Amino acid sequence: MLAQLLAVAAVAVSCVSAQNSTNFTISDVTSAFTAAKIVPDVLPAFNPTGILNVVFLDNTTGASVNVTPGENLTREQNALRPQVFLTTNDTSFAQQTFVLAMVDPDAPTPQTPTAAQIRHLLAPGIQANGSLAAGAALVNNTPAISDFLRPTPPAGSDPHRYILLLFVQPANFTTVASQFVNASTPISNFNISLFAEQVGLGSPIAGNFFLTGPDANSTATNGTNTTGTASGSAAAASSTSPANAPSSSLGRAELSWVGAAVAAMLFGTKLPPGANRILFVKNLNYQITGEDLYDLFGRYGSIRQIRIGNDQKSRGTAFVVFDDVMDAKNALDHLNGFHLQERYIVVLYHMPAKQDAAAAKAEIARREEELAQLKKKHDITDED
Repeated sequence: MLAQLLAVAAVAVSCVSAQNSTNFTISDVTSAFTAAKIVPDVLPAFNPTGILNVVFLDNTTGASVNVTPGENLTREQNALRPQVFLTTNDTSFAQQTFVLAMVDPDAPTPQTPTAAQIRHLLAPGIQANGSLAAGAALVNNTPAISDFLRPTPPAGSDPHRYILLLFVQPANFTTVASQFVNASTPISNFNISLFAEQVGLGSPIAGNFFLTGPDANSTATNGTNTTGTASGSAAAASSTSPANAPSSSLGRAELSWVGAAVAAMLFGTKLPPGANRILFVKNLNYQITGEDLYDLFGRYGSIRQIRIGNDQKSRGTAFVVFDDVMDAKNALDHLNGFHLQERYIVVLYHMPAKQDAAAAKAEIARREEELAQLKKKHDITDED
């Protein structure tokens, strides 16, 4: 198994490196943007001076996917953050720092984009590594403002346009950008053109886009909530007590070992022991709703189910079930200790044995404390 895994990883690495090339021109990209109505839906104009080559690693097969503008991709093909390359004859870009953005202007559906744009990525501090003429890899030197969020078009929707744009980063970007967008800013109803104007990004120097529709077997209960309003199924789930783990219909918290391990090898992501798709959240405000949790945790990936405790023992807790273990890890890394509704929440992987033992220990400690208070109240000593 390990040998097969390493072989898949080696093939994936070589494929990503080998596909740092393009089969389209700047003119092709410009025409595709116009044909897809990205101009004027998203940008007032688009006059790139370079080619943005976007390479995804298929989460299932480990194969690299080189995006041709307007290509249809499955959700498994674009589940992981892509590698991005810039090809240009403008040598001045070699010393520049860039901002990479990815937006969805079609949420929740292209016909009624009331939540658009969704901010799927906003990453400053990116620099070119390698030859620009041959295609230089774009590498992050600072944390992203909005980490990569995999496409999750809702069931029944037509395919969405997912647009990647590269801008030259101005010197004061970090200071100015924080006035408009930060890690806690809602990802919905974003406007990349307005943001670019507000922070002085100017026009994008390169761009690319792809289309993705919902999974063929998806239902309306499986999509990530992007509008801040929980679906009917989410509301129903949130009213269910999580005294037990999420329902058995979810199956066990399985992990795609090949996909996750290849991602770890390529992108430096390590999965800790016990990592799985189900997160256990504690210290929640008792007034928290399913909508609140969908809005917060949904920034990190597609959510399958949320269950909020509603009895005496489970109040202030919830289970959040992601479709993908890497999304669950990303959420845990960013939200453990997050200040939400006057509480600092605790986010853990769901580990029934450990959590049951901890709960039992806490219950024993509580009862011992009650007993000690009763002894003190009635002046009873252990010698009596």
